[in-house]
Amino acid sequence: MTKIHPTFIHIGASRTASTWLHKTLNTHPEVFIPNGKDTLFFLNTEKYSLSWYLSFFDSARAQKARGEICHRYFSSEIAAQKIYQQFPNIKIICCLREPFERMASYYHYSQQIGLYPHDDFATFISRPEIKREFDYLENLKRFYNLFPRNQIHIMFYEDLKSDYAQFLHNLLYFLEVDTNFLLPKNSKVWVNREARLPLLTHFAYKSSQLLRAQGHFNLTGKLKSFKLLDRILFKENPLVYEKKSPPIASKMIRTSILRSYSQIEELIQIKLPNSWHTASIADNSL
Repeated sequence: MTKIHPTFIHIGASRTASTWLHKTLNTHPEVFIPNGKDTLFFLNTEKYSLSWYLSFFDSARAQKARGEICHRYFSSEIAAQKIYQQFPNIKIICCLREPFERMASYYHYSQQIGLYPHDDFATFISRPEIKREFDYLENLKRFYNLFPRNQIHIMFYEDLKSDYAQFLHNLLYFLEVDTNFLLPKNSKVWVNREARLPLLTHFAYKSSQLLRAQGHFNLTGKLKSFKLLDRILFKENPLVYEKKSPPIASKMIRTSILRSYSQIEELIQIKLPNSWHTASIADNSL
């Protein structure tokens, strides 16, 4: 039997509502996504075979669009090349978020799950892997240097917040599926949350990482989809980030990010949201 191939890959970035998008696309009748978000296959091609990866799509017989969401690919130095080698015609989806707001969100989330628990903000953003996360220009270049422009769809987290219906319509149009799809009733577009018990949340995070390391990505996805488990670990708190003012990036990092804006616009041929420039001015004045 011929193996079903993916038609798209969402490469990230992290902290841009990828979990919401995974849940939403999974309810579309013409879209298939494996239960396990982040298979990490293109970071581990020496460990897993292509047949292993394609087995995640065995159930996708009727869906026109089939793909995975893995935000780790965005900052990877090898993922773009690995994806292109296997699927040169695949569609690439990327969601960007204003860097300073995303930086604060990433730091607060990392603290809640016990990732780098002893880092202050300055130490956190000086880590090489964190610096790569916010080098938008170089991360995007790796994909634009390989894939034709018409195979790449750039989205902005700010557009999701301001008009989620149009945000979703544009994505579905790119995937060439029914754009008249409506979100399920009571679907929440994004929710600020905080850990109820940080130690328990850290244990859950480490357990999920262990399962992923052993290749149990679908099991991890199923566990994350359990609402009761989610409620045990997290509680909604719209003010979670307001209680802790977003730390200000160091002058060197701030300058580097700001200088890249015009180059990013030239690369993707899309104007960055106005809020990016507004946030940059406010941050720069502090």
